[in-house]
Amino acid sequence: MKKTEIILFILIITSFIMKVMNLPYSTLLITFSTLLLSLLYLTFGFALLNGIRFRKIFKPEGYKNVSILRIFAGIALGFILSIVLIYSLFKLQFWPYGQQGLQLSLIMLAVVIVVIAIFYFMGRKQFLKTNRVRLLIIGALSFTLYMTSSDSLVDLYYSDNPEYAKEFKESLENPNKEKPEYYNLD
Repeated sequence: MKKTEIILFILIITSFIMKVMNLPYSTLLITFSTLLLSLLYLTFGFALLNGIRFRKIFKPEGYKNVSILRIFAGIALGFILSIVLIYSLFKLQFWPYGQQGLQLSLIMLAVVIVVIAIFYFMGRKQFLKTNRVRLLIIGALSFTLYMTSSDSLVDLYYSDNPEYAKEFKESLENPNKEKPEYYNLD
């Protein structure tokens, strides 16, 4: 599962670069790859975050060296990482409540990291040790995305078309504003 996670993460980064370059299907690719990684964390987070191989998920010997506390920590962290990824997608796609959801999910991630760090300093070092790179990458990229304004993202996406970028920024600021006549498809 670790290889699947890395492939999906590389796909997300590649599709973001494709979106910046205005290549076709980048929106579709970033949406599906983020949703698949989110589902991976949500459904198999307890195993992935504890180093249990996919082949051993349904076998008792896969859980020999894993405590109940680590299983619950894996479930909680998998759920939080899933939410962080979903709201990062919302922010990247300018969907409603992306900024607020990302803020809430980053707060939940920070709380879980603090709890895991407390257990780390109490002597149970394995869980944080195996997940520190994952937490650092996803946390740092999501926090950077949270700190980036929507206007900066619009400028990044539509740098080759400043008039469209200006219209898009106005529509983000005023979503209930009367649309121009060419928007009507009726």
